[in-house]
Amino acid sequence: MSNLQLSTPPQSTMPADEARGRLDRLRGLELFVPAAQRPITRRRVVPAVLALLAGTALAVSRTRGPGALNSIWAEDGQNFLHDALTKSPIDAITTPFNGYWHVLPRLLAEIAVLVPLEIAPAVLSILAALVTTSLALLVYTISGAYFEHTVFRLAVAVPVAFAPAGIGWVENNVATLQFPLLYGLFWTLLWAPATRTGRVVALVVVAVAGLTSPLALVFIPLVVARLIMRPSRLGWGVAAALGTGIAVQFGGQALGYASRAGLGEPRYTDPVWAVYEYMTRVVPVGVLGEKWSFDDSVERLCPEFVVHHHNEHRLLVLASWVMVAAVVYAAVRVARPAWALAIVAGGFSVALWSTSIMALGCSAHRYLTAPALLLIAALAALMRPKPGAKPLHTATVVFLTFMAVVLVVNLRTDGPRAKGPKWSDALQDARSQCADPSRETAKVYTRWAVVLPCDAVRR
Repeated sequence: MSNLQLSTPPQSTMPADEARGRLDRLRGLELFVPAAQRPITRRRVVPAVLALLAGTALAVSRTRGPGALNSIWAEDGQNFLHDALTKSPIDAITTPFNGYWHVLPRLLAEIAVLVPLEIAPAVLSILAALVTTSLALLVYTISGAYFEHTVFRLAVAVPVAFAPAGIGWVENNVATLQFPLLYGLFWTLLWAPATRTGRVVALVVVAVAGLTSPLALVFIPLVVARLIMRPSRLGWGVAAALGTGIAVQFGGQALGYASRAGLGEPRYTDPVWAVYEYMTRVVPVGVLGEKWSFDDSVERLCPEFVVHHHNEHRLLVLASWVMVAAVVYAAVRVARPAWALAIVAGGFSVALWSTSIMALGCSAHRYLTAPALLLIAALAALMRPKPGAKPLHTATVVFLTFMAVVLVVNLRTDGPRAKGPKWSDALQDARSQCADPSRETAKVYTRWAVVLPCDAVRR
């Protein structure tokens, strides 16, 4: 018996060695790159604050017509402002709408009702612009681990505050903050901050994103990849924060507290349609911007929303793909692409868009924003110059210049919000209705019906 034991060959350690080798190769990818530790100094804080204020002011100025300070858009008035005026803060924040919870918009609405009703829409618009500009600063900070050149950090950050996609539907309103927030979530999940403050910010952003948009579910694979490639306490904290938000969103539906019944006609079995829509809508908007890529399409409730691709639009779609091909060619020839970042950002761009429109059953205008931002990030990652490359290569300069031109061209548009009406006129109508002492509420129209309590109107 002992002879048999002595003759037994030792177990091979190759499987374990292979697993460690694969893990090492995964960790060698440029994802979840540890951020450099930079102390918070006055020299850094002052420019950041100035950029935040200037960016917020410029973002507010995007809205034409009555302007962002004298108009209220979509659910901002009809749901969030109304509920903040008529319910307790806890009841308002925990009230679902369209089948899910909107914690960030509702928190901002609670701030807006602390001021006179005349300026409540202005407060909402300024807060929305402040959030998007803050997200831009966050992305600028995080992207420093991936881009050596400041201009590339600006290229992936500035479009958050001045998105060239979804204009008129996502600018300066809190209801659609979930879309730039999803882009911020993507970068935050890549972030490996070196400071305690950074780690706290990361956890807050992830938690708020999960409690504001059910589409945060799309980024679960990125969380899993982080736990495998860069395991850490922060990684598990991020996973718990996102998991909690997703559990609230979908658990509420499962338990019957929220319902999406009647919201569109889902097309979960039609991924080919979703990819085609990505190719013909997201890519042109991400590359050319909304003004240069759209035809006469008009946003309507699903399933009535149809885009008519005229010949001119088809040519622009083709042009956008030629430009993408040119970026890939230039990336191989003259740049040092961040391939992992480009592939992951591009992949989540497709996944986020496809999930969004298949759940709704149509290519809703507001869903363009986050996928287009992710596409821009992917293209910027492909064009990342070689270390110490100064001056930048001609192809890189052309790419960055074109991106800047697209943002400027799309800075202000005649979106649906620009067509009015003015909040001051709607409030005057409400005062006329509430002149009757027996009247408890007034219904006004800001292109959406908004019911205001007369107690608030008479103050």
